[in-house]
Amino acid sequence: MERPDVARIVPPREKGNVENFTLVYLHDSYPDESIVKHLRSLVNFLKIFNDGDDCIAFINTIANEKILFILSHTFHESILPRIEELQQIFMIYILSENNDQLDIPAGNSKIRGAFTNIDDIYEQISDDIKKITRDLVVYFVGSSSATSLSASAVYFLLLIEIILDTTETKSDMKDLINFSREEYEGNDEELKIIDEFENNYQKNQAISWYSRSCFISKVN
Repeated sequence: MERPDVARIVPPREKGNVENFTLVYLHDSYPDESIVKHLRSLVNFLKIFNDGDDCIAFINTIANEKILFILSHTFHESILPRIEELQQIFMIYILSENNDQLDIPAGNSKIRGAFTNIDDIYEQISDDIKKITRDLVVYFVGSSSATSLSASAVYFLLLIEIILDTTETKSDMKDLINFSREEYEGNDEELKIIDEFENNYQKNQAISWYSRSCFISKVN
């Protein structure tokens, strides 16, 4: 008798996990606090591991978000074969002290490169996110069929409606600001921008705010 399919148990959403991406950092040592803050300024939800099995176990719980994966060279040989085909993995950035020692599989489009400096990874991730966000805006705005949109697209359009709708109330904006402050707790960069949004936002600035790389365009 064929075994019936077992429904996948999806864990509840963790606080701060409100964006399209999750950032996973696998290294044999914990990063400095300055690195953590910089990474969270790019992607709010950051998971740090120093054990490959624990890292893989977490990745397998991801259902909707796409993972940007920073991988230490000390793990790349053992981990890459286990993750490169996973649909959750969107981009891979290898952090290595000496790229000459790396054996990187040819033709793997998910690997963005090997980097000797974490600052270079910041820059690459920032560029990748900007491009992806720009492509999403073009797709959603240009789509003429609402029935073809995914759930994430619907949330995206609702968020646009909140900041563009001339009939929105102060209560709507306050709810958005309070929600954002709670989800971005500990993310100093985004909290400063949220304060700026609360104090300075005007309707004629809606497009410029949405085109800015901040919580407004990141929240899924």
